[in-house]
Amino acid sequence: AIGCDLIRVEIDPSRVEPVLRQILSLLPSINPVNASIAATAFFLCEAAADAGYDRIISGQGADELFCGYTRYLESSDLKGDRTADIADLPRQLARDQVVAGLFGLWISLPYLDTRVVRAADRIPVSEMIRSGVRKFPLRQVASAYLPEDIAWYEKKAMQYGSGVWKAIRDRARERGFKRAVQGYMNYIQDGRAEHGI
Repeated sequence: AIGCDLIRVEIDPSRVEPVLRQILSLLPSINPVNASIAATAFFLCEAAADAGYDRIISGQGADELFCGYTRYLESSDLKGDRTADIADLPRQLARDQVVAGLFGLWISLPYLDTRVVRAADRIPVSEMIRSGVRKFPLRQVASAYLPEDIAWYEKKAMQYGSGVWKAIRDRARERGFKRAVQGYMNYIQDGRAEHGI
């Protein structure tokens, strides 16, 4: 539909823990969400490098600029939450670049282009979500260039859609971390077997 080759990446759940062992110490902030995103990015970057690419294009910034996170639907301070998430982008980008760097890849960030950021800032935050549809202005623009089913598709965060989060959660439970994945992260990072709540 958009003239790009699709490379399907099948993630073997048994590889997730070894990947976590490889990347956790490199991350600027170690928590279950960051670790699951970084592990998913690892598999994507690995596939891109194996296919001979030296650059990946990331959608990073779209959820922050255009209020795409599910939690925004219940926000009592949408503008404040958006501002806080935008302020957190450098940490997220550091995480992503560390993983891409393992494969010698560059990351392009079209949503963080100055022109896109300025355009997003001109849109009232109240217009970012309409009738429960997040990233509404972005989807409107996308629908002019993409098939409607792609532009308006309700997407999942990559760590959930890829199955990486489930693999992490399942492995944490197998290792005795029944209720807190952070304990599992600590266990992997430095061998502390702290069973959290």
